[in-house]
Amino acid sequence: MNATRCFVLMFAAFVTIVLGQNRTERPRTIVETTRARLTVEVLSASFKVGSPLLLRVQFKNISGAPIHLTDSGPSDNYHVKVMDATGKEMTKTDRGESIQMGRDGTTKEIVTASGKKVVLSGGGPLKMQRIDLAPGAVWTDTLDVAEIYALTVPGSYIGQLFMTIPDWDERSAKDPLVLLKDERAIANGFTITITQ
Repeated sequence: MNATRCFVLMFAAFVTIVLGQNRTERPRTIVETTRARLTVEVLSASFKVGSPLLLRVQFKNISGAPIHLTDSGPSDNYHVKVMDATGKEMTKTDRGESIQMGRDGTTKEIVTASGKKVVLSGGGPLKMQRIDLAPGAVWTDTLDVAEIYALTVPGSYIGQLFMTIPDWDERSAKDPLVLLKDERAIANGFTITITQ
């Protein structure tokens, strides 16, 4: 009886380990894409402190096959970084911190630009929609940088934006943990000028 029980327990542990290996997230490889072109256009010559800082983002499929994208809303679709002239990243808004936390799945306490203490935790569910972009098609989005960065001091700021293209296939449609390779579309740099 003890031998049978021992065997059952060992078999259960083996199955748990083997099945568990298939469910754990594996490291992803990120490569720069040659299938798409990402461009950014600043929609105004200058912006007043506190106003929306709008960018038009265009993603064009320049390949001969469809590209499968994930749409989570403009501020979640793109990775944006805004810096001053010395290369120092600017202070993020609560929303900007929340977006970053959602990407790396961590939790931390921060003090926002307004002096408020906030505990942020990432990894929560995003509202996502899969988009199949045909060859030659263009997807246009408008991104408000003021949702992500608190640019409260007049001056010129430089920015960079990129978008991750997930490696979708039939397996990943059923289980997103099987994504093994992502592509990155990198946009042209941009400059934002803030006035009083």
